[in-house]
Amino acid sequence: MKLKLLTLALGLATAGAVMAAPAAGSNNVQQAGNNMGVTIGTYAPYTWQMMSNYSPVGREMYILKNRQSGHLANHALYFGGYAKADAMWQIASKSPSAFVNPAFFASNGSSTRNGSNIQLTDVSLLMTADINQWTTVYMQLGDGLIGDPATATATINGTAVTANVANNGVQFQQGYLLLGDLSQKPVYGFIGKKDIDFGYFGSVNMFAQPLNRELFAAVGNTVGVGYTQHGIDVVLSAMNGGTNGTNLYTSNSSAINNFAINASYGNHMKGADWRVGAGYLNGVNGEFARTGSGASGTPGKSNGAWDLNGQLAIDNFDVLAEYTATTNKAAISAATIKAWNIGVAYNFPFMGRKSKVSFSYSQAQGFGSSTVSTSASSFTQYVVGFRNEFMPNVWGGVSYAYNNGVLISLPNGISGVTAVNNAFVGDAGVNNNTILLDLTAAF
Repeated sequence: MKLKLLTLALGLATAGAVMAAPAAGSNNVQQAGNNMGVTIGTYAPYTWQMMSNYSPVGREMYILKNRQSGHLANHALYFGGYAKADAMWQIASKSPSAFVNPAFFASNGSSTRNGSNIQLTDVSLLMTADINQWTTVYMQLGDGLIGDPATATATINGTAVTANVANNGVQFQQGYLLLGDLSQKPVYGFIGKKDIDFGYFGSVNMFAQPLNRELFAAVGNTVGVGYTQHGIDVVLSAMNGGTNGTNLYTSNSSAINNFAINASYGNHMKGADWRVGAGYLNGVNGEFARTGSGASGTPGKSNGAWDLNGQLAIDNFDVLAEYTATTNKAAISAATIKAWNIGVAYNFPFMGRKSKVSFSYSQAQGFGSSTVSTSASSFTQYVVGFRNEFMPNVWGGVSYAYNNGVLISLPNGISGVTAVNNAFVGDAGVNNNTILLDLTAAF
């Protein structure tokens, strides 16, 4: 039995249900209107929670808590948008080059050491339909690297690799049904395509992706149940087998045989908010399978992963740390795949506007792709950034990233490789410097 996500049909059914629902207002909704007995509005703080770079895991809790607080009303339809535009310069340490940004993938392995690009990195829209007190439908669609080529061929370590670097059109990124009312019961459930509740994979940067997120954060069709009360959060999820979504794989594709558990505890003490968490995912990316030939062929026995994470907010500082590793050695490198991330940010006003400076360090070890190299390698990333909300809900910023060894994440895979749903290519012999100017807006 497979979980089926009929996203378009779900959206149409949701719209019909909302239109048929009785009217209800909300004093907390920004730009709310009423049409045919339906509250229609936007709420920018909620959009930032659901779409920003800070953490992709457990976002259903934002829906439930905003409904509990009244920011999202019953019998209402909320729309939100998120857009991200960048100007980027990358400098490789030597020739042949290697670049982190997938937009420069065709230049990898060439004599070109410098690359620059103006890109519309992300445009996404969300819809949240609050059908009744207990039922919410969330849908998100968007596109990334808009205008860049859909595929590109590069030479890395003498091997020609063709990668799918762009989404090739608008896609439904997430869409799921959420059942729960935290003002009544601490238990909730969900079914659909969403981020898998495993780990935290947070970032103090608005722009950069930490390496542990690239390797282990998962998205796919899932069904699950959660419990949240007294600072305790526990989520149990089940997923389709096979290559289901991003960073998910089990050897049997004809059953619901992948699962995850995520748990955390947090509290407020002496002016500090803190949280610690742990998680387990039964079947991670097929490229990390225990047997088989990884990215260049058919994975064999699946590999699991475990995660430990913690976050602290005190005064104007935000601190996070996380460690993630496979439970067994991966066949492609004969080593355990592991990655970690540490980040520190300071929040302060600048020219009367919200501002933040941040520093993060992340590292991945044990990774070696049979497409590039069978040896286990180490990759390190340092990121320093500054950003300022110079207009309401519009942030501008600059960041510098240094990568010691280049690990390129290709969420759309490598052409001709059907066994792996998410591919990585790496070159441990090249360093990369990136300067990024970013403009991000949401409503």
